Amino acid sequence: MSFSIQGLDAPSQRTVEAFMDCYLERNAEGLKDLLAENASFVGAFSGGMLKGRQVITAHYRQSFRGIFSKGVVRFHGGEVKDRHVVLNWDLDCPGEDSHQTVQGLSTLVLDQSGLIQTIKVVWDPKALLGWKNPS
Repeated sequence: MSFSIQGLDAPSQRTVEAFMDCYLERNAEGLKDLLAENASFVGAFSGGMLKGRQVITAHYRQSFRGIFSKGVVRFHGGEVKDRHVVLNWDLDCPGEDSHQTVQGLSTLVLDQSGLIQTIKVVWDPKALLGWKNPS
């Protein structure tokens, strides 16, 4: 990790570190434990806003079986401001005919207990043109 999360309290630091680990391991069930019960998700492939721990976990389970199944995720920086954490990442997607790299940002808004209240994901959709789901 190339940025400091030291400005966060210990429970929030553990949540952010565990969030990144779950992404790297494609562990949707582990992500569920990091979400507040009434958490919300906005962003890529969600079709708008998703609400609730179970719904968001199902979304991640599907994403980890789809676009994230063969790609390699790398976190390469970020920023902490108050209880907002912005994580910079990329996803290398090997393809039959080409190699794609998707760049993205995940913003986590943490509640007072250190759980994730909101996740907002944005990325470069142009990098996905012509991408085929490996499943």
